[in-house]
Amino acid sequence: MEKRRPIRGASVAAKDSCVYVWASSTVHLSHDNGANWQTIQDPLFGQASHNTLVLFEDNVLVGGSTGVVKSSDRGLSWADFSDGLPKDADGNLYTVADLVRDNTYLYAVTSQSIAGIYRRPLAELPVSTRPAASAMPIKVFPNPVSGNKINLQLPENAPAGISVRLFDPTGRLLCTLALANGANTLDINGLAAGVYALQVLQGSGSSFEKIIVQH
Repeated sequence: MEKRRPIRGASVAAKDSCVYVWASSTVHLSHDNGANWQTIQDPLFGQASHNTLVLFEDNVLVGGSTGVVKSSDRGLSWADFSDGLPKDADGNLYTVADLVRDNTYLYAVTSQSIAGIYRRPLAELPVSTRPAASAMPIKVFPNPVSGNKINLQLPENAPAGISVRLFDPTGRLLCTLALANGANTLDINGLAAGVYALQVLQGSGSSFEKIIVQH
């Protein structure tokens, strides 16, 4: 076994080339089989005393002191998914100690003195219609890049509505660019050397491209 990420007390799941680790109110995310990592923190995570994580389609669900939180874009943005969970006398959601799923329901186990198991239909989550990365009609070059811009080339007959989002190595969104058919450029002047994630969005689908910035 090859050690890729020193994290304690974690829950981990993987699908395709994506690896998700949930530990200490932080999601550690890799889109390239653990070679490079982004660290994502969100106010919705709260102060997690338990770490539990499951995957369904392109949805990532984590449980902790703020109930259940889900991402439908491979870990880049998060929303509450706690409808139906009980609250204590102060209005705080019960802490979720464990999450499991079958093909129909998500089950959440609470850890309060009156523990319980609660379920929610997985049909309420978005179902992936993400096309394969190879189906995205875009060329990204040069990569690695040492200059101040990245070229993004679309075919002249590409469908309308394609855009890109660039994320830094910590998962922070840097910019969004709507693309026109033909040649486009993305300004990366001032970016530090490192590995960045370029998300290509087309309709309800998306793919990711690793961008290596060198100086």
